Amino acid sequence: MTINEFAAEVHKNAVDHGWWDGERTFPEIVALIHSEVSEALEEYRDGKPLLYFPCNAGGIECIDALEAATSGLQGIEAFCTANAIKYLWRWKLKNGEEDLQKAVWYINRLIQRAGADSAAGKELFNMKENKHGFEPKQEFTMGGIAWTVIQTGADWVKCITSDCVEERAFDEGNKNDFAASSLRAYLNGEFLRRLIKAGAPEEMFEYFNIDLTADDGLKNYGGDRVRIGLITCEEYRLLRGNIPALPDRWWWTATPDSPINSFVRYVDSDGSLSSFYAFLGDVGVRPLCNLKSEILVSYLNGENAEEQKKRAEAVDMMKHIAAAWDIDAEEVFGRADE
Repeated sequence: MTINEFAAEVHKNAVDHGWWDGERTFPEIVALIHSEVSEALEEYRDGKPLLYFPCNAGGIECIDALEAATSGLQGIEAFCTANAIKYLWRWKLKNGEEDLQKAVWYINRLIQRAGADSAAGKELFNMKENKHGFEPKQEFTMGGIAWTVIQTGADWVKCITSDCVEERAFDEGNKNDFAASSLRAYLNGEFLRRLIKAGAPEEMFEYFNIDLTADDGLKNYGGDRVRIGLITCEEYRLLRGNIPALPDRWWWTATPDSPINSFVRYVDSDGSLSSFYAFLGDVGVRPLCNLKSEILVSYLNGENAEEQKKRAEAVDMMKHIAAAWDIDAEEVFGRADE
């Protein structure tokens, strides 16, 4: 088999397993090539020898094992299965524990996906019926911007902007750590102040955690806690059905590709996930926030800021009373609503 014939066979296998949903754009192809070359350069800088690692074990070629293992699988399931096997296949010869961690990450993704349909997916993300009537996919306007509810808790809602609010670099210094990015500083500074100035109550915005585990499974960046953030790839995959699609736009997630490069995962116009340099300024921004649903109801019903503040203070007081007297908080809130 010639190199061209082998390349054609590899591409056909990728298409058959759903890894190639459509023609990639030229910038995306260049970015992916650069990503692979950058990893090779990092290997060289780390002093690792320029060796060829045979992709066979016991006379079995890795590509044959992957083909057999992914037979009957499609899309992300085939992708995760193949990657887990690849890292387990080579770990002793190449990156040791790092490859084992990557394999575990892909296996955990498969475990999560196996239980991610309807009820299991809701349980994983703590999806509960909102006592103020908000539901996933519900749209509303806040600060002159359209928002969509993508996840509900008993007394909070997670919302994402229905469209990109602007285009902006993830980080002007080309860092892919959201916690240290210029975009995080902007969202929790100027952007949040703009929403508040437009009438959104400041106390409505809850702090929430963002898991900054990289797409390759490495946890170098830990996490972050913000009032305005971006969706992670994990959240996107499980809540995608609640997020308005943008066929003509691409937009940032908070997830880094890997701590060893400067790429950030983004949602492409077809809904697939890919990676770009953090400094690129032509990628869309869709802010994400957790809102206290009781205050949101008041805001949407037209209560002024002073009324909303008094209402929030009254609720906090009732919570303290309930805790001090060991009273069911739901019962207290029920009496207050009557």
